[in-house]
Amino acid sequence: MQIDYLKEGNEDCPLLRLSNGNHEDYVKLVKNISDLIENRRKSILVNDVEGIATQGLTLEFVLGKENLGIIEFDPKHFKCILNNEKWHKVRALLQGFIENSKNQYQWLDETSNISLLVTDDGKW
Repeated sequence: MQIDYLKEGNEDCPLLRLSNGNHEDYVKLVKNISDLIENRRKSILVNDVEGIATQGLTLEFVLGKENLGIIEFDPKHFKCILNNEKWHKVRALLQGFIENSKNQYQWLDETSNISLLVTDDGKW
């Protein structure tokens, strides 16, 4: 799986795109999000999840008290700050990719001006 930041070039931009994942990538991502939901961790540096290439970006998933969405701290450093309920929804959406990852995409979060998209083939 890889993460790209698409600042422009499409009406849906700016967005962070998680793409080209396989079954194992989605399982690892769901497990890490479960750690947030169960309060075993307060944040996850997605760069450290095995099998995910971040293209020079830093993306951190953070358990917050409110939904702030994707925040850009500088051109290469992003945080996705969501509350427990929203992380439950994100996990459920990713679960669909574990069960069936054939030419599908899903908007995981559109809270801020930068959206979070997952797509198995890079298209949406």
